[in-house]
Amino acid sequence: MLSFIETTLAQTQPPADQAIDINEEVLDDFYLKWLGVPGLSHPGA
Repeated sequence: MLSFIETTLAQTQPPADQAIDINEEVLDDFYLKWLGVPGLSHPGA
């Protein structure tokens, strides 16, 4: 599943050398979208 996420990020985010500059809000939105994906949400979260 991690490789799937990495592939998705590669398709939607800037090149790896720019990845460090990704806005926190963008990351927050990305993780919020994945909270409902089985196996990715934290137990009890």
